[in-house]
Amino acid sequence: MFTHLKSEQGITLVEILITAVILLIVTLGSVGVYTFGTGRISREFHRRVALELAQQGMEELFGSSFDDVHTGVDTLAVDNFDYIRLITATAVDDSADGLGASDIDADTTDYKRVEVAVKWFETGDTNTVQLMSFVVP
Repeated sequence: MFTHLKSEQGITLVEILITAVILLIVTLGSVGVYTFGTGRISREFHRRVALELAQQGMEELFGSSFDDVHTGVDTLAVDNFDYIRLITATAVDDSADGLGASDIDADTTDYKRVEVAVKWFETGDTNTVQLMSFVVP
């Protein structure tokens, strides 16, 4: 009986179907990995651009006078992709100077806490890069 099977020539339909299913599984797996990889590359690219925009905003604040540091919102386009840069400046009266609320002049701001956040929307998610620093007069 077994000698009869070994002497047969050709490929059966079942073998062709099994081979096709295996090739289909490998191909779909490769496409899934490729799609995931390109999505991660795109997200990392946009994160780097957002970080650069946040650093640029922080440098602009460091280069301006203390009184010009204020809260604001910008919409920036890079390669036809929109980023929203939000600058938040909070005046701080530091109690460590020993004066606190009894500062002599009316302006009791000792420094400003500055946050620069850059947001972008990608694949239905809101992504954010945020930097924080202090600006002194």
